[in-house]
Amino acid sequence: MIKNYYMSEEVLIFHIIFALASGGLGYYLYILASRTGLLFPKFIATSNIVSIAIAGFSGLGYLLTQNDEFTRVMLYGFEISLALSSMLVGYLYCFMRVCSR
Repeated sequence: MIKNYYMSEEVLIFHIIFALASGGLGYYLYILASRTGLLFPKFIATSNIVSIAIAGFSGLGYLLTQNDEFTRVMLYGFEISLALSSMLVGYLYCFMRVCSR
């Protein structure tokens, strides 16, 4: 049996704000990674931006079509983004700490 779940307007607004904050963080991490001059952090930051964009467009696709497959793609995009952001924050923290000595 398939159940339709509906999100309240407040939760949806919170979700959109969280997605915008994730995009802003991803962009900021991309700027920091570009300033290192190294290829690895720039590649991770670019992959992070791409996964955030995929998740965002999947969310918009779900809102426009009500197709549940978009929610799965959105979930995977944000999970990949979370992993890449965590890796990038750790890498940049260590890089900036070593370079500031």
